[in-house]
Amino acid sequence: MNLQQLKILVLLAEHKKVIAVAEVLKLKHPTVIFHMKKLEEYLGATLFERRQNRVFLTHAASLLLPYARKILSCAEEAEAILLKSLQNFENKITIGCTPIVGKYILPNLLIGLRQAFPNVNVDIKIEKPDIIASLLASFQIDFGILMERHIEKYDFSKLPLLDDVFGVVLNPSHPLAHIESIHPIQIEADRWLIREQGALSRKAFDEWTLQHKLNLQSVSEFGASDAIKEAVISCLGISIMDYLSVFEEVKNGKLIFKKLESIPPQKLCFIYSNKRSYNLQMKQLIDFFSNHVLLPQLTNLVF
Repeated sequence: MNLQQLKILVLLAEHKKVIAVAEVLKLKHPTVIFHMKKLEEYLGATLFERRQNRVFLTHAASLLLPYARKILSCAEEAEAILLKSLQNFENKITIGCTPIVGKYILPNLLIGLRQAFPNVNVDIKIEKPDIIASLLASFQIDFGILMERHIEKYDFSKLPLLDDVFGVVLNPSHPLAHIESIHPIQIEADRWLIREQGALSRKAFDEWTLQHKLNLQSVSEFGASDAIKEAVISCLGISIMDYLSVFEEVKNGKLIFKKLESIPPQKLCFIYSNKRSYNLQMKQLIDFFSNHVLLPQLTNLVF
């Protein structure tokens, strides 16, 4: 039993002619007859009586009729609700990013998006990088903005937005804060404040110290970048961090940032999954990021 068969039952109760039902449903006459027989076979009962070129419902069909109408009504209502939901969904996208990106990059991004897609509503999901990547992989968000290193194990496409550079972070009162170029030997004896293993800035720190064969005697490990920034502001030591992490403090004069030329920049990327299908509007948004320079290089903002 299916909806088409129930529609035929309801329409026969109204029109009492197979040809009329066929016209309403845009079906061929034999097709209507076929569905009538299939419904009778399924229920194991005679539902239709033919008298003088007209079709009448039997007692069994009359019992089924009100339920058929309810089922068809519910199906139409469900279809309408689903269609409305899909229409709203197509005008809505969810982008996931980290707190730093949400604070410093997203405002510029949203301005560009609203100009290019005025009818699209954008929801923002702020989480840690691993959570954003997991949400994107499980199709719980549509797009993400993450550092390239955070998505290495995923089947994502990536569109580079900008380069984030690493540098030594100093308190403005540090003796070397206003010297144009700092040699590693000059800060080898400082107290170093670094992130835990696995953090991007920790990897940059380890690469830099290995490159210059430094023997650091005073190193303290922190579990959060904010804690390191506050410690440097309080003159408790120096650190190596990426520019995005200290953008606000550098801008407000609370910290000094000295770019490290020997450490390659990390790319901030607009990402999307290769394992899901995207509607036309989402494909247009991907094209927007493919051809749109969101921000100048960070090096141009810093130096």
